Amino acid sequence: NQSTLEVSGTVHAWGALSFILNDRTFPVKDSTFSGEVSLNPGSNRIMAVVSAGSGATASAEITVYYDNPPPVLNLEEPAEGYCTADAQITVTGTLDDENPLSLKINGGPVPVTGGRFSTVVPFSRPGEQIITLEAVDRSGNSTGVRLNGIYDNTPPADFEVNISP
Repeated sequence: NQSTLEVSGTVHAWGALSFILNDRTFPVKDSTFSGEVSLNPGSNRIMAVVSAGSGATASAEITVYYDNPPPVLNLEEPAEGYCTADAQITVTGTLDDENPLSLKINGGPVPVTGGRFSTVVPFSRPGEQIITLEAVDRSGNSTGVRLNGIYDNTPPADFEVNISP
């Protein structure tokens, strides 16, 4: 997920050598060569050609994908600061990325279908709760969300109601 890519290698041949990387010429020194290529978002074709003084050439071509923006994670439910008496809560939302790889909630994998996700998160004990979401795309870009709330299953204390006419 870097905007430039370093291409390097070695070549063993006699005579003057040149290294051409995407139409830019770089020197070959002591049988090694290197050059840097700027990448555009999306698919990038990289062509490397080594030429000997005799006119003989060798080439290699690869395609790399440059993906810089991290996934966009939108949490629909629950809201920050939620309070529930249930021992579990449903977490729903959307994940937007051209190349999503994974979504984890509290460290466990969650399926994403059509950019949407929904899963039930159980609580092991009453009290303050933290739900963490992490989305990662194929280029290693990540986005995280931390959601704080309370699970309180304690019934209200004894209370008295007075009704006056």
